[in-house]
Amino acid sequence: MPWLGGAAAVVIIALAAWFLWPDAAPQAPAPAEFLPPDTLQTAAPVLPPRIVLGDTTSFYVIAARDTLNPIRLTVDNGLRTPYWIEFLDSLELRVTDQLVVEQRLNAVDVSVADILVPTDQRDPSNRLVLTKSGVQAFLDSLRTSGGYPLPPVGAND
Repeated sequence: MPWLGGAAAVVIIALAAWFLWPDAAPQAPAPAEFLPPDTLQTAAPVLPPRIVLGDTTSFYVIAARDTLNPIRLTVDNGLRTPYWIEFLDSLELRVTDQLVVEQRLNAVDVSVADILVPTDQRDPSNRLVLTKSGVQAFLDSLRTSGGYPLPPVGAND
């Protein structure tokens, strides 16, 4: 049985060498500030899916701050038509190229694909002219800048 005591002593010495020897113990990874820049991993930003406007797109004219009584709208190259929209109500217009809004511009909001588009830029005749290509460019800029609104709760269910 003397060999049992010798074997236990060898095991204790081996364990002590494993934990106490500087190169034998596992080393923690180096902090990121000490690594060369090309070895740092950064997560690429994940962009939300792109909203692509179809050939014909719904533009919603919203009476956001007052009743629009009347408001003049021209869809594409159609006739300039008066509309009455009650306060906080909206009117859906199917647009293939552009929407021109005249009168009561300070009380109007316009929504496309559930996103409010800017209504503060006017042409020289003080009309709001929204082209489909301009709205598409605005939606693309929101996507790349992170300005898309959050999807509604349960939208991915």
